[in-house]
Amino acid sequence: MAERKTNIKNVVFICTGNSCRSAMAEGIFKKLCAEKGYDIKCSSAGTAASSGYGASKYAIEACKEIGVDISRHKSQGIYGVDLKEVDLFCVVSMYHADILMSMGVPQNKIFVMSREKGGITDPFGSDLNFYRACRDEIVSVLTDLLEKL
Repeated sequence: MAERKTNIKNVVFICTGNSCRSAMAEGIFKKLCAEKGYDIKCSSAGTAASSGYGASKYAIEACKEIGVDISRHKSQGIYGVDLKEVDLFCVVSMYHADILMSMGVPQNKIFVMSREKGGITDPFGSDLNFYRACRDEIVSVLTDLLEKL
């Protein structure tokens, strides 16, 4: 197992519906961790998600193009997550960070995944190219995050 700089053992990715951005981030993060030999548990959830739904068709396709299989993903709401067991919450925007902080999550346990101030734009309802752009931004942000961990 590769040596890491921190003791992060459990990461949860958060978006709204848990069918696009956080589902892709979870799958991508698992692949990046496997490539580096990191043993970090990760999952994803949505602030307004219903449980048991799959990832969107284009999210699955965009991830498949880079060797990430999220075809068996099942959505869950944030209320299904034991917040105390999570070392790091990776959120797609400050809006989602604010929701977590209102639930008592300390700010130092929240990482906003963003290259831009607005966060990672929700691709829901967009075409495959928009999902690809979203995926590529997630890959870039998570690659940088893993360098810091």
